[in-house]
Amino acid sequence: MGKLQQDQTGFSAVELVLVIVIIVLIGVVGFMVYKNHNKSKPTSASITTTSKQTITTPTKAVPPATSITNGPQSGWYTYTNNTLGFSIAYPGTIQADSGCATPSTVSIGAVPTALIEDAPNYYIAAKSSIRFTLTWGANQTYNTSGCTQIPTDASSIQTYNSPIKTDAQYEYSVDNLPFFVKQVSGESAVQSALQSYWNDPTITISGWQNSTSGNYEVPTAISCSPAEMGMGNDCGPLSSNHDLRYYPAQKLMFYYIQGQAAHLSLTSGSTADSQIVNSFKVLN
Repeated sequence: MGKLQQDQTGFSAVELVLVIVIIVLIGVVGFMVYKNHNKSKPTSASITTTSKQTITTPTKAVPPATSITNGPQSGWYTYTNNTLGFSIAYPGTIQADSGCATPSTVSIGAVPTALIEDAPNYYIAAKSSIRFTLTWGANQTYNTSGCTQIPTDASSIQTYNSPIKTDAQYEYSVDNLPFFVKQVSGESAVQSALQSYWNDPTITISGWQNSTSGNYEVPTAISCSPAEMGMGNDCGPLSSNHDLRYYPAQKLMFYYIQGQAAHLSLTSGSTADSQIVNSFKVLN
């Protein structure tokens, strides 16, 4: 009997221990589940912070590749090219003389300008051009007829610059002032670009010196073979008053030929060619 009582007492103690262990395990598991559940949720403070960061994130406006706005003085415009990083201001009228009798309102005198993009060539040109028919006459001269006003574009300027053929054709009268802007790798590339512009491999540039403002460089001398043009001592870039600039920081080349095809006119009647050169700006 005594042995039986001891066994019953021992069984009760083991059972009690098992119950306690089970309760502890349940508590531990419950605590871990609760902890992980709360850890996966962001606190209200973190939600507020995230929300504030999203709201206050600045947005950066992307400027248009090119634009034309009002210029530095009355009647002027400013062309801006954000791709290459330059701007140029020009007056709103150009002195035109098409050689056509009609329409007289656009053939002679000060007419509205347009800036034509044909990169790396750009033109400040008459907004309207004149297209007229050339007819080869019996007296071996050209007779003109059929004057038509058309909008100036890159194609009409290219046709205008093409050699005249010895048969009936259309010819364009496009008063324009060209300038050349190109991204280059260095000073030697400026010479190559100038040779390409004039289609003359004999053009060479000697030395570079800082401008008075110090933000660009100019060549000390430009030379080329006079045989290229067949005009004595004249050739390519020496045949006109030119302005050649190289901006080392931006590696940008600017070449402008004053008065090659037309003169820009101010309200006073004076030409504005030199002001075009001064108005050329490299953007920061």
